[in-house]
Amino acid sequence: MAKSSPTSPLNSGPTEASGATQFLEERADEAGIKLPPLGKTPKRWPKMLQAPKGPPLFYGTTQKGFLLAVMKACRGPIIVQTIALSVGTVIGALLPAIMGSSIDSAIDFGLSGPTWGWLALFVGLILVMSLGDGFNQMGEIAAFLNGCFGPARTVAHRISRAGRAAKQDKPAGDVVTGIIDDSDKVGAAVLFVAEVVSSILAITVVTFVMYQMSPLLATVVVIGLPIALISIALLVKPMQKKFSVVREESGKLTTISTDAVMGLRVLRGVGGEDYYNARYKEQSHRVRDAGIAAARNQAALNITRTSVPQLFIAVITGLGAFLTFEGVISVGELVAFAGMTAYLSTPFSVAGQAAYLGTRAWIGSGKLADFSAVEPPTTEELLESEEELEAGGAIDFASAPLTDMATGVSIKPGLLTALVAPLPAVSSQVAQRLARVNDEFEVRIGDRDVRRLPLATVREGILLSEDDAQLFRGTLHSGLRGNTAEFPPPRGVTELVYREHIEEAAREEGTLFRPDRVPDDERLAKSMAVADAGDVLDSLPGGMAGWLTERGRNLSGGQRQRVALARAIYADAPILVAVEPTSAVDSHTEERISRAIREERQGRTTVVVTASPLWLEKCDEVIVLDGDGTEQARGTHQDLKARAESGEPGALAYAAIVDREAGEGNETPRG
Repeated sequence: MAKSSPTSPLNSGPTEASGATQFLEERADEAGIKLPPLGKTPKRWPKMLQAPKGPPLFYGTTQKGFLLAVMKACRGPIIVQTIALSVGTVIGALLPAIMGSSIDSAIDFGLSGPTWGWLALFVGLILVMSLGDGFNQMGEIAAFLNGCFGPARTVAHRISRAGRAAKQDKPAGDVVTGIIDDSDKVGAAVLFVAEVVSSILAITVVTFVMYQMSPLLATVVVIGLPIALISIALLVKPMQKKFSVVREESGKLTTISTDAVMGLRVLRGVGGEDYYNARYKEQSHRVRDAGIAAARNQAALNITRTSVPQLFIAVITGLGAFLTFEGVISVGELVAFAGMTAYLSTPFSVAGQAAYLGTRAWIGSGKLADFSAVEPPTTEELLESEEELEAGGAIDFASAPLTDMATGVSIKPGLLTALVAPLPAVSSQVAQRLARVNDEFEVRIGDRDVRRLPLATVREGILLSEDDAQLFRGTLHSGLRGNTAEFPPPRGVTELVYREHIEEAAREEGTLFRPDRVPDDERLAKSMAVADAGDVLDSLPGGMAGWLTERGRNLSGGQRQRVALARAIYADAPILVAVEPTSAVDSHTEERISRAIREERQGRTTVVVTASPLWLEKCDEVIVLDGDGTEQARGTHQDLKARAESGEPGALAYAAIVDREAGEGNETPRG
């Protein structure tokens, strides 16, 4: 079996054949999957076929601007494809005329020199056309990849940067459909630009040649061609509206599917499968009905682009036969006219396909532009000037108080502090503001406005660990290290092809898991111990090198939460803000984790949003908030309980919250 060249820039390197590729070959043998034979990859790929590097391009936030920006970014592949395709198209358009001249020469002079000359020209042009097709294939691939993956990469980057703003405004399913489906439609339209340009060029050449032979037939072509194209254009507008409906309904269906995957355990726990099935079935019917409605217009377009050219060819051929019978044109010219008219069916087909693909791309670019318009909740617009930053000096997150100016809640440095409110959402909102999840409210570290500091500086100084644990696909080792993890080595072409082939054939998650040795890290192991996540190491094949699936779905809810907590502890930020860090574990585990975190982060600022007595007993300070997030009382757990007995309002509110939490904990053991 041929191996890919180890010197290719897209390959992993000289060890690819003996490393990842060999592993995949063994997996394929175990699964009884036959891998496809592969040739060597080029030593150097053309730039337009290389993987993109650097930050993604920004295509704009308007529908028209987005599509034009994508076309501009893909101009290199489009030019290559257009030149190669135009050469082949023009030659293909001229071949009937050359064939007609060969026939006339054979009739007049027999198989003599002129006839052989025409035949040699015919064969030579076919060879040139074949060479152009090869370059056209390369241009097609590059145009589609750049037109498809460029927008997908840009939107994915934009949405990930927007974070909460994207989650609030854009359903997850709609985003998934946009990145996967809409970008594919834009790429298909980019791919078809060269087809349109070359078809226009072919029509121009054919019309010119026809005029040289018969002005009458050329005039019929010139008059009939716009009429036929207009008949196609009239179908575009209604088709565009119906495809818009299909896109909207498909996005809603994907959202339902995404929500179900994310909350599958919850659905099963509350018996919600029947409700979900009913919603999914109802939305599926809407997608089907919208698709059927759009299919009528698409069928009309297909009929038009197929039947009109045939009618056109019949008219030209019949008129040409009459002119030949009258002696106006020769037999060879009749053959040439028939061939060139038949060739015009290709531009008709291109026009219809362009209308179809253009409509889908227009709708898709609108969605992608809409996603690109989502602004991240944090910006650098309020950033201090360089002079102000220098005058203010280095930010001492470890020793300065952190204050939410909206509520006046101030966190003392170096303490383990709990935020307690009647509703968990209230204390969570205060915690999020303290960590600068947006720039709506002012937060101060010491006397400095956090919003005016570089975001990277804030993220290094204040770390927010939320109750909704977000884990990513990859090894446990890299997942725990977070932004300090090393990027995985690039995969070679052979590895990518083999992986896709095996995954398609096996349809089984974990088929391609290969545990690699990861470097020992005592601090990482200690973070896992503090988060009481030793069972995660036991449950994953390979331990620290074990593979986490998307969103950590191969872990339980409690395991995911503890891995996320271990990641936060490993980051060792001067200020750690943790929202309900142990809500998914039982009370015994919560006791061990709270005690370990107190010991681990002794002397560093730690803020915990919780109403659990197991946590509150270990906190240096507890801040009691009212329903608006304003501070009602402050003190240790025991102090507040004692003050409640004396009737202090804030302490009484605290006692009510804690007693309620303790009562719920007794009734329903934590998962």
